[in-house]
Amino acid sequence: ARPEFKAMFLDDLLNGARFQVGAPLADAILFTRHWGFEATDVKVPVHWWHGNNDHIIPHSHGVHLTARLPDATFATIDGESHLGGMGVTTEVLDQLMSN
Repeated sequence: ARPEFKAMFLDDLLNGARFQVGAPLADAILFTRHWGFEATDVKVPVHWWHGNNDHIIPHSHGVHLTARLPDATFATIDGESHLGGMGVTTEVLDQLMSN
């Protein structure tokens, strides 16, 4: 992936919600509602990385959801928690930029 995209991605993750609580609140509300589609309706490839020590969204939930997606790959980030993807940012961005 190009360095400028990596820097922009990391900046968004680190500073995006710095002065707001709206996003986590919106997430909590959305978890209780139907999203307007089923996982089986997703027709694009999905690449999912999930830490197996995630205490916010359990690893088993990621496994369960990706099993319902028609075209998904799942990668466990061993020993990582909810933001474990930051440790594999280069891998994630390289995969996304290759599609």
